[in-house]
Amino acid sequence: MELIINLPTDEKGIKEFNTAFAKVQATLVKKCIDDLNIDKQSKQKVVNELLTTLKKQVDERKMKNEK
Repeated sequence: MELIINLPTDEKGIKEFNTAFAKVQATLVKKCIDDLNIDKQSKQKVVNELLTTLKKQVDERKMKNEK
């Protein structure tokens, strides 16, 4: 199978693409967590850990970009 993606080149298009791509990623992550064979409380812990990890990564990138 061959997949061809036309990526935007202007700032607005790139921002819209990134937003749409992030929504697809979030949907896939949510589905994967929903499909886990664990109880609801454990799924919530997975979500909380994921959010904590993502926040740390965002903070690290912000600090790196400020330098």
